Amino acid sequence: MRSELISEIFSVEEQAEKIVSDAQKKAHSLIIAAQQKGEQHLSEAVEKERAKRDTKIQKRQQESRDTIDKVKKEIERKESEDSELVSCAHDIALDVVKLLSTTKIGDRLL
Repeated sequence: MRSELISEIFSVEEQAEKIVSDAQKKAHSLIIAAQQKGEQHLSEAVEKERAKRDTKIQKRQQESRDTIDKVKKEIERKESEDSELVSCAHDIALDVVKLLSTTKIGDRLL
C-alpha cells in the first residue's frame, strides 16, 4: 500500500509539473503573441504618421511653389510696368533733346 501511495504521489507530482510546464509554455506563447501584436500596431501607427507627415510636407511644398510662382508673376508684372515707364522716359528725353536742339539753349550745349 505504501508503494502504491508513493507511486500515486509521484504520479500527481509529475502531473503537477506537467501542468506548470504547460502553463509556462502557454504564458510564453501568449507573451510572444502579445509582443508581436504590439510591434505590428506600433509599426502601423508609425507608418500612418509617416503618411500624414509626407502629406503635410507635400502640401507645404505645393504652397511654397505656388507662392514662388505668384512672386515671380508679380515681379514680371512690375518689370513690365517699369519697362513701359523707362520707354516713356526715353521717348520724353528724346523729345526734350530735339526741342532743345532747336533753341538757343541747344546752341550753348553744343
